[in-house]
Amino acid sequence: MIIGSTGEGKSSLVNMIIRKDAAKVDDGVDGCTFECEAYKTEHNSKSYSIIDTLGLDGSEQGATPHWKAVKQLV
Repeated sequence: MIIGSTGEGKSSLVNMIIRKDAAKVDDGVDGCTFECEAYKTEHNSKSYSIIDTLGLDGSEQGATPHWKAVKQLV
């Protein structure tokens, strides 16, 4: 599970880990992930789910209240 502030590069990190451009990324400081999403990958014959989460804090456009982000994880 990748957790952090809005615009910190969580989705870019997900793409690097899974070696695909699957998670949407943006060059701006506003967030572009508005719901949690799991991405499947394999390493050494083992399957993993990498979960991209909503950004915390951020600007008005990309901001997600902490309670909403946590609620989506549950």
